[in-house]
Amino acid sequence: MASLPKRIPRRRQPSPDDASRQITNLKQEIEWIRSLLPHQDPIAGYLARRGLLCKRLNPTEHLLLPKAPDRTGQDRFYDCLKKYSFRLFLRDVIKNKTRFGLKDLLRYCSAETAASYLEVLQEYQVITDLGNQTFQLALDEVYSFGDTLEWFVAQVLAREFYTPSSWGLSLQGTAHGGDYDVLALAENKTIYVEVKSSPPKQVESGEISAFLDRIGDLDPDLGIFLEDTQLRMEDKILPMFADVLSTKPHLTAGTPEPVRLPGGDVFQWGDRLFIMNAEPDLVGNMGLCLQHFFGPKVR
Repeated sequence: MASLPKRIPRRRQPSPDDASRQITNLKQEIEWIRSLLPHQDPIAGYLARRGLLCKRLNPTEHLLLPKAPDRTGQDRFYDCLKKYSFRLFLRDVIKNKTRFGLKDLLRYCSAETAASYLEVLQEYQVITDLGNQTFQLALDEVYSFGDTLEWFVAQVLAREFYTPSSWGLSLQGTAHGGDYDVLALAENKTIYVEVKSSPPKQVESGEISAFLDRIGDLDPDLGIFLEDTQLRMEDKILPMFADVLSTKPHLTAGTPEPVRLPGGDVFQWGDRLFIMNAEPDLVGNMGLCLQHFFGPKVR
């Protein structure tokens, strides 16, 4: 005669006290993980090992970004920022932040394109509808596009080229001021990007000199001067670099003039200095800089 199967003991249902204890334990674990995060940032670690105190890292208070978006929303907004016309559009939104309509946003894109961009900003609560087809920027703390552009460039390095990146850094202990727009690490090499959101006519030689001084202080392996424009770099930016570098020849190993790289408006000066704009594409030009620095050298 077949034996009866053993009775499986009934699992005790968790009591409210059990659930409360589990929630408490999970909260404690989350807080412990959060406490470790500041010590896991590769950029902060790189700076700390060189005796540089980072007073500010990855600030978010002045960023023009969606309010608490999901990952899909973040990705969509990032993809929009890849478009030069969208970045110019956002500059006009910030310029007219207190009140603007579609007609105020047509300097660099068509009415159809501007209307589609407005829909994106409304969807992510970046702007407030005031009625009568007028709007207001919903982010009072946004005063310029510069901080958002720094964030975007750091995202480009992280998302497109898999390099840990930080933006908006303020360092203590450097000789010439410690404001670094973007720092990244790749293959045990340090990348420093100076980001300019203003047009070339508003860039002065003092800013270029300060950028080169910061290279001298930090001694990164790769320095990139990024001008977010599709205007020619040869008209003003390159001549200013030539003037300033004549007093700092050690930064380019004495290389007298830059070499234009094929495929974009990108110039290499010496082994580690690159000057680029967004013509035809910011992401593509950044890739050219990295490719020519990290790629195989032609003999």
